[in-house]
Amino acid sequence: MIRILVVTDVRLYRDGLVQHLGRQPPMQVVGAAGDRASALEASQTLLPDVVLLDLAMAEGRATIGALRALAPSVRVVVLGVFELPYGLQLSPVFQAASARPYNLTAGSDLNADGNNNDRYIDPSTGKQVSLNAGRGDPTAVLDLRTTKFFNLGSERRVGVFAEVFNLLNTVNFGSSYTGNARSATFRQPTGFIPGIGYPRQLQIGARFLF
Repeated sequence: MIRILVVTDVRLYRDGLVQHLGRQPPMQVVGAAGDRASALEASQTLLPDVVLLDLAMAEGRATIGALRALAPSVRVVVLGVFELPYGLQLSPVFQAASARPYNLTAGSDLNADGNNNDRYIDPSTGKQVSLNAGRGDPTAVLDLRTTKFFNLGSERRVGVFAEVFNLLNTVNFGSSYTGNARSATFRQPTGFIPGIGYPRQLQIGARFLF
C-alpha cells in the first residue's frame, strides 16, 4: 500500500484528488494539506510514502525544498496546469526523491556462521559499516505536456499536444546498486527504478472534442 499526502491550496482540486486516488487499490490517501506549514506538519505525523504537490499553489517551490530537507525519505510528485499566452496550456509532472539506501556486504563469511551476508568492512576504519550504509542516486523526473486547442465551431475543437517524458534525461538508478564487495561491479548501478528509469521520449498527438 502506497501512503499518499495530497497538497494543494485549491479545495475543490484537493477534494477531487483525494476522492480519485482513494479509489485506486494500491494507494491510500493518509491526509491532505492546503498550505506549506500544514504540509510539513503532515509529512512528519502521517509519514506518507509520496507527497502529491500542486506546483501552482502559493509557496509551491519552497515547499518542495522544505519537504526534501525535513523528510528526505519521502518521494515528492509535483503536478499542475498553467495557462500561457496564445492559448497554450502547460501541464508538468515532477517527481523527486533523495538517494535510497542499500546494504554493503563483505561477500564472505567473516564470522564463520555459515552465511555470506556479513557487513562490509570499511578499509579506512577497519570496522564493519552499519546497515543500509550505501546510497544510490537521487531521483528526479520531469514529464511535460503542452496543449493548444483550436475551435472548430459548434462546441467542436481539436487539441494538439506534445508530451516529453523525462525532459531532463536523468538516469534514475535509485537503489539498484551492487552491494557485494567481492563483485567486480561493487557500488556500481545494476538497473533502473521501475516505471521512471527511461530515457527522454517525445510523443505528439491530437484530440477531437465534440
